[in-house]
Formats: sequence, C-alpha cells, structure tokens
Amino acid sequence: MTIATEPEQLTAEWLTGVLNNAGIDGRVDDVDISAVGTGQMARSYRVVISGSGDLPDSVVCKVPSDQEVVRALGSAGYRKEVNFYLHLAEAVQTRVPQCHHAEMSEDAQQFVLVLQDMAPATQGDQIAGADAAQINAAAIEMARLHRPTWGGQCAADLSWLEDYDPGQLGFFMPIAHEQFIENLGDRLSSEHREVLSIFTEHAVEWTGSMPSNQAVVHGDFRLDNLLFDADGSVTVVDWQTLTIGAAGCDLAYLLGNSVTTDLRRAIEADVIDRYIEELSIDGYSAADCREDLRYGAFQGPMITMLGAFAATQTERGDDMFVAMAERSCAQIVDYDSLAILS
Repeated sequence: MTIATEPEQLTAEWLTGVLNNAGIDGRVDDVDISAVGTGQMARSYRVVISGSGDLPDSVVCKVPSDQEVVRALGSAGYRKEVNFYLHLAEAVQTRVPQCHHAEMSEDAQQFVLVLQDMAPATQGDQIAGADAAQINAAAIEMARLHRPTWGGQCAADLSWLEDYDPGQLGFFMPIAHEQFIENLGDRLSSEHREVLSIFTEHAVEWTGSMPSNQAVVHGDFRLDNLLFDADGSVTVVDWQTLTIGAAGCDLAYLLGNSVTTDLRRAIEADVIDRYIEELSIDGYSAADCREDLRYGAFQGPMITMLGAFAATQTERGDDMFVAMAERSCAQIVDYDSLAILS
C-alpha cells in the first residue's frame, strides 16, 4: 500500500484497506482529520471515522515531519519506532496503543503508523511538570518495560535495535551544545551552563562507562510521551529513542525532567521504591538504583540538547527545553554526577 505521509493521503479508501488488512471488518466512508500532540520530530493526526462494520470510532496516524532536514535527522528514530510496534510491543508489559498498521520506506524517512486512539487520555504537560501520583504511575509502567528485557534477555528479536553510537554522539554533541547555548543559554544559570559544557566534553566517555544493569530503555520517558487516563493509568508513546542501555537512564530522566526540582527532591525516594517493587529483580536494591541514577542523570542534558538541535524550533519547544535543562542540571548537581566524568 502507499505510505500515507500527509493528512490528505489519509483517505477513507486508504484507511479502509489498512484496517481490513489488520483484520478489522468494515468500510470507512468519511474521515475527519485534526492535528494532535506536540511532537517536533514527527506529526500526529486524530482521524475520526464514519463508516460501517466493526471500525473504531477514531485512530491516531503518525507520519514524519514535513521538513526535509528533520526527516533526515529523524530517520533512525522513525525506524526504531516502526520496528518497536512490529517486533517488540507485544513482548513488553508496558501499556502502549494497539498498532493497526506500521510501514516505512527503505531509508525510513517516510513512514506511517496507525495506532489505537487512547482518548480521552490526555498528554502530560512537560513544562508545568507532573504531580507525585503521575510520576509514580509512570515509574510503574517503566518497570514493566525494563523487567522483560533486563540483562538483555527478551523473547523478541532485538537484532534491529542498535545501542548508542559513540562516534555519532561525539560528532553531534558539540554542535548541539553550541547551538543550544547560542539559542537558549541566556535563560540558564551559569552553574547549569557549566554542567552542560562539562557533559558535552565527556559525552563519549560517559557512554563507555555504562553500568551493568541494562535493559531496553525508552530513552525519552517524559510527560510529553505519556498519556494519562482519569483512573490514573498511563500509556507510553513515542518510541523513537529506543535502545539497549542503562535502565537508570529512563528513571533518572523521568525524575529529572518531568517534575519540578523541589518536587523531585521530595518524592524520589518513594518513586524509587515503587519502581523497584514493580521491577522485582532479585538482588536489585534502592542503593543499586541510586547509583544507576547518578549515571542516568546525564540522559537529561543529552536528549535535551540533541532534541533541540534536531527539532523544529518553536516558542513552546524553547520553553520546554529550558525547563528540561534546568531540572536535569539541578539533578546532576544534587547527585554529584559530575564526579563520574572526572
């Protein structure tokens, strides 16, 4: 089938074929399309369906950015997300949308995902930050991702999933850092600018000192990628930064980016306990987790600066990246994580 990458291509005829191929009987007669989400590397659309048969009321279609340079930078992430839904989504225990259709071009710059619409669940607000209940619920879902893949063990084939490439990180990190400071540095404290500078200098070294507690990690586990139901349940979306890496990176990143610094300091002990309880790995203690968090805290500045470099610049995006940088740098200072890099 045609890879529909623009909203005008998400026609009733195309969607009928996609849903029929997924085993859903019915015919789509009409669609009503509206943009949803705040993604900066890709675009998402809610498609409300009119038709006959056993069709869902609506689906969410995710397609690449409409900017060529972003598609080129994001193609590796697009490939990971499509492969996640094709090969891994059913092997982990994390709550994710059902995927009706996943397809991409050979170079992965063109792709389309047709996903279950999780409405009325609502996206978290990355800038405002979460409350304690939301972070605890998110940490439980995170543990359900890590547990089936702890130690690199997984029932699914992971041959398509690559680890960090230190060479690429070493090339892009200084460029991303320079752009970040130029665009947003005047909104950061001098102490936090120094943290970003030191990490950039040692980024490749950091990847080479990864702790032994590894699993499949989301890589961008934060509020913009979490959907919250009224009953408190959480659905995890946006799997473009998936990798095999230090499990502590996900938890440190959630704590260091998705709550205010004061709230993180107040709740992180409880969040760690909830995570460990759900993870249920023999011999893995709170002390082990805290040591992993010291390492994982650098996931924050890495994703923040690389994300700002690759994404289309917007006013909301600038506010979000500044909040993420300030919070994650404060976390690094609190954990004395810079000592790891010396």
